[in-house]
Amino acid sequence: MSRLSRSRGPAASSLLVGGRAVPLALAALLAGAAPAAADVARMAVDEPNDPRQPSTVRITVTDGAGAERRLGPFTTVEAPSGLVASPDGRHLLVLPSDDGNGEGRAYVVASAGGPLVPLTMPTNVAAAPPYSELSWTPDGSEVIIGDAARSTPRPDDADETTLTWTALRCPVASAVCAELPGPAGSAVGVPGGALVSSSPFSLFPAEYLFAGISDTPRPDWVRPGGADGRLVRNLHGATRVSATHIEGVVPRTVGRFVGRAADGLPYTLGLTGGPSGALALRYTLTTRVRRRADGRIRLAQRGSGPRLLTVAPNGEARTGPAPRVRIPRRDLDGTARKRIRGVPRWPFVPRLGRSDGGWVGFAFEDPASLAPDGVLATMGDDGRPRAVQVGGRSATARNLIEALPDAGSFDYASEFRVLGYERASRSAVVRVDWSSGEGRSRTRRVAMRVPLDGGGTPRTIPGGADAAW
Repeated sequence: MSRLSRSRGPAASSLLVGGRAVPLALAALLAGAAPAAADVARMAVDEPNDPRQPSTVRITVTDGAGAERRLGPFTTVEAPSGLVASPDGRHLLVLPSDDGNGEGRAYVVASAGGPLVPLTMPTNVAAAPPYSELSWTPDGSEVIIGDAARSTPRPDDADETTLTWTALRCPVASAVCAELPGPAGSAVGVPGGALVSSSPFSLFPAEYLFAGISDTPRPDWVRPGGADGRLVRNLHGATRVSATHIEGVVPRTVGRFVGRAADGLPYTLGLTGGPSGALALRYTLTTRVRRRADGRIRLAQRGSGPRLLTVAPNGEARTGPAPRVRIPRRDLDGTARKRIRGVPRWPFVPRLGRSDGGWVGFAFEDPASLAPDGVLATMGDDGRPRAVQVGGRSATARNLIEALPDAGSFDYASEFRVLGYERASRSAVVRVDWSSGEGRSRTRRVAMRVPLDGGGTPRTIPGGADAAW
């Protein structure tokens, strides 16, 4: 069967942090030095009916003048989930399957043509989207993988494995990935190297993070001496190190916390890199153990945040409140407009580092959400975000679609994603999937260029796009 590549939110893409399920996304795309007009790439995947058979991948690259060149067909062990273009546009990163399972094989291919080269991973380590993050360094020379999954066989049971996490750098010249020597965690490329920041995966046991995903839920109250009780006591009382570290020519510790979740443990959930450095959304988990008269215990937990960690290219860092974007209620979709009172001021969530400095992202009511009801936004190095305007309204998925001349009816969006940045026109390249209920319901996908200064109308990209640079 043939399908267009997609970046979907898998069912098992949540983890338990701060007492609630938090969806995760892949690391944001990076933008570096860009040509005068953005090129785009789209990928088609033929998946066999027999999952034991390889998939066939074809990539079409379209330049700013509309000329096309075709790459492939290539054969991959599993169906890839998407593309990420290097900032210089010389290479495309083919992402592994995004179901969190499988071999986690990523590939690199030159956008001008050439073979599909697999990234060689360390033994027992795999890229596992949506938990792992894959991105480029700003110069396009390396792929950075944050929260790569390591499965180590247990010495007492060969059929069982222990799951831990690491961060990798993968030079394109060799296509061989090596572990970064500093702390494990989320990782992105920054000028001169990579920035790694402790994530929930690197700080908390997998048994805790993925509680509730299996068909057997954990009991609320547990015996202190049992396996669940020992997990509760460990989560609450064990000392952990949460660190943010730059791995470059001169390694540098940006921040470090040593303490217990009982005292409030900070972690990173959302990290974006680019020429301006890096932005990280920082949360804090605080726990408390409650005890019943029969001796059973349970873990009470409270989450706070996000706060925004800003790391400049020279390594200087500061942490402060997440900047907020004012969104007129009239610009929101109907359900959000009815639910919200007053003037919404939503936190800015970065998704992409602009090649000319600053960031492109979204303003979200809930920053940890992957819901496509956010507003496209931009922020300069001054830390002041603003909503992108289209037709005099904030650029929600609905307002962008309705600004297109042939959009037709619109029911709801299932994806709203930033693919790249066109420096010459100061436009973001975005993709929206939406469903129309007119007649027989169907899902549509459109990619478009959206001027960030609000001075123009969105322009549809013929044939669509999965990556842009």
